[in-house]
Amino acid sequence: MRPHFTTVMGVGLLCLAGCVARHDEPFDSSRWKSADLTTRTRADMVGDLLRKHPVEGQGEDAILNLLGTPTTTDKWPKSEMVYVLGPDSGIGIDHEWLLIELNANRVVESHSIVED
Repeated sequence: MRPHFTTVMGVGLLCLAGCVARHDEPFDSSRWKSADLTTRTRADMVGDLLRKHPVEGQGEDAILNLLGTPTTTDKWPKSEMVYVLGPDSGIGIDHEWLLIELNANRVVESHSIVED
């Protein structure tokens, strides 16, 4: 009976790890802009995006050129540029978002990734 329990627990943990693991896809601006927002396409690319294209210090026009039009939402009214990344990596009820804050000169001051 003990080996069966261990096998079931091991398989369960592997499945759980697979559900919450983040994928690290190469960032592609055209794929980002045309992504189906009900998938995790953007979420899978955001790590590579932030490593290869640091947003801090970039002007608003550069971000719009790179990421396209921000997502329309009223969830974060104080954030000037908001991009939905897709359903969260858990059960997919919530979503992950990239919030970009601009300074008075319309230059990115900071960013954060949040869940709703």
